[in-house]
Formats: sequence, structure tokens, C-alpha cells
Amino acid sequence: MATKAELIELLSERDNEITRLKEALRTEENQSRSFKRDAEMEARNNKEAHAKLSVICNVITASLQVKHGVGLVPKTEYFQGRDVETEPVTEEIRLLRHLHDLANTDAPF
Repeated sequence: MATKAELIELLSERDNEITRLKEALRTEENQSRSFKRDAEMEARNNKEAHAKLSVICNVITASLQVKHGVGLVPKTEYFQGRDVETEPVTEEIRLLRHLHDLANTDAPF
């Protein structure tokens, strides 16, 4: 049978263990909150970058539409069962399509 001193020592050890575990839990919770804040900030930054890229795509699209006089839909003719472009696709249009792909938006051409 354990003596009173042994029981007190055992309780003291358990209290120390509980205190240590509480501190470890607090540390983990703080780290978790920090990771969550970082992830939210990165998501916000990505959303802002996506919005800016979309605006850039729209500005370039509008500029090219004005430059070419109509839209950016190439003229096509139906030939041997398929549509054939009668106007060549310019480098500007290829660049704009690539930008729209990067922005995950539908290109108007």
C-alpha cells in the first residue's frame, strides 16, 4: 500500500504531466491558427491575382477588338465538312487566348 507521501508525489507528477500536455496543446493550437491565417492570406492573394489577370485579359481583348474593327471571332467558311478559318490567327490573338487560359476564363474567340 502506498503511503501518503507517495500518493502526494504521484499526484504532483500527474499535475506536472497535465500542465506539460496543456502547454503542448496550446502550442499546437497556436501553430494551427498560424497555418490557417497563412492559408487564408495565400487564398486572398491568389484571388486578387486572378481578378487582376482577368481585368488584364479584358483590357487586351477590348483593345484588340477596337484595333481589328470587329471582334476576335475569326471568319470561317464551311469546307469539306468542317469550318475553315479564312483569316489567320495573329500572335496577338494567340497571346490573348493563352492569357485567358491562365486566368481560367472563356476567351471570346
